[in-house]
Amino acid sequence: MNNNELSYYRLALLSFLKDNHPDLFSDGDFVSERVELAIATYADCRKDGFDHSQAEALANTNLFNGLQFSKYNTLKKIIWEEFEQEIDNDILTTDLLPQCDEIFSQYELTDEFSYTAEFDQLYKELTGSVLIWMENEF
Repeated sequence: MNNNELSYYRLALLSFLKDNHPDLFSDGDFVSERVELAIATYADCRKDGFDHSQAEALANTNLFNGLQFSKYNTLKKIIWEEFEQEIDNDILTTDLLPQCDEIFSQYELTDEFSYTAEFDQLYKELTGSVLIWMENEF
């Protein structure tokens, strides 16, 4: 058995991906690389004299780097807030996500993107796309 197959970091990452990035959940290479990086970071920090909390915080920073902004959660939030009573948001989010990739690709989606002025523009564009989709489908 691989050293990181049942590690805390693997379980934490898989849980996070399932809820926030379902498209990455089954990407074994991605998951393994991140877990190995987190394990190595923790070990290096402990060797360098960091206490457990500090080492774990740095390992988690590497584990979740670049994953704080979620296309899936953004679209799910829009469907929930703007169209809550009209459609089932869990199923629709997964179905619509690939159709919204062109819109997402116009923005630099960093961990801090949700806190920028550009996020409001993205929100409006995605809301319009969902509305157009609904008009065509229903």
